[in-house]
Amino acid sequence: MKPVKFINSFTSIGFLCICLLFSSFQAKPQCGVTLQSKSYSILLNGTGNNLWGFSIPQFDPSIGTLVAVNIQSIVSVNVKFNLYNLSTNADNFTVATGRNDVITVSALGTPITNSFSQNHAIYNLQVAQDTVGAGTVLAPQFFPLLDNYKISDSVVTSVANFLGNNYVSFNYQPQTYVSVTSGSSYNLNNTFSDTMKISLTYYYCTQNVLATDITNFSVIKQGASDARISWQVENETAGRNYQIEESTDGKTFNNIASFESVIESNNSGNYQYTTPINGAPILYFRIKETDADGNYKYSEVKTIDIENNSTMVLSPNPSASFINVLFNQQEIKNWDVEIYASDGRLIQKNYFLNSNNAHISFAKSMAAGVYFIRAVDQQSQKKYTSSFVVR
Repeated sequence: MKPVKFINSFTSIGFLCICLLFSSFQAKPQCGVTLQSKSYSILLNGTGNNLWGFSIPQFDPSIGTLVAVNIQSIVSVNVKFNLYNLSTNADNFTVATGRNDVITVSALGTPITNSFSQNHAIYNLQVAQDTVGAGTVLAPQFFPLLDNYKISDSVVTSVANFLGNNYVSFNYQPQTYVSVTSGSSYNLNNTFSDTMKISLTYYYCTQNVLATDITNFSVIKQGASDARISWQVENETAGRNYQIEESTDGKTFNNIASFESVIESNNSGNYQYTTPINGAPILYFRIKETDADGNYKYSEVKTIDIENNSTMVLSPNPSASFINVLFNQQEIKNWDVEIYASDGRLIQKNYFLNSNNAHISFAKSMAAGVYFIRAVDQQSQKKYTSSFVVR
């Protein structure tokens, strides 16, 4: 699983903590099973007006069908201020406090916003007595403005932008303030401290039983208008049917082609299909494998970015001791290639010069599981990410 990335805090004071939570959500969605959930949680500690930036992994469509997304921020704010009457007359000073939160999310069309304000108190400050022009000093006031105040936004239908193997970017801009209303002149000193616990939760249906005998399943963009879908099958059997299913949102899949099994000399099967691509910026594909007895399984889900002219193909997948990478670039380039474990640990890093493909032997034996490859074009710094399985 990919780690949360902390991009930047634009002030020198601030603290960030990252957590990852798993749970199940007791509801019956459209797929007819109990929803599962995966949550990423980030804790920000600042001074009331920090500007924060961070990224959270997208939902990997190979895990299941994403049904809903919830973004939530739980905010606590403390305020401390001193108020000085600088006039020569006693006067009333009305103090108000407030907080604005703006959360911009790359996968959403509009920011998540919240505003809170309150009239704190009215203070009567007398004229200066000790030092001319100094005014009466109000003793420091310290109080909680917000205490675990919840800002929440649920995304149910527009989940497509949260799907993929990259990241969802967040910019969090809070504004904390104290305002004073009075007919007299004054001097105000204030300090703030705040804590924001931001969470992103994916609610999803788990896939039906995965078809582990489907290998080297790939979807590659061909030219400007087609996608080539190919896969291999180990231990092919007679009477089996394959359906290629396509989706524009990663949730609802439609059958676009069907194949009957063909057994080759080594008891394997090799299949490919070319389909036109249009409409949605990202398309999702999977293979439904139905045996002669009616039992069916699904492959993992593959995506193709219609607006991106470049993809990355991994083989063999699943793998054991090595992985081949086809960058699928028209030009020969220099690449930085990193392999990450599902918990975000960097396993190994390789460099390839003047190449559009790579053969990577694993530096050490890797436990069975899902791994991620990230390839970076050294010149443009554009990143490409894909996943593979080690058996």
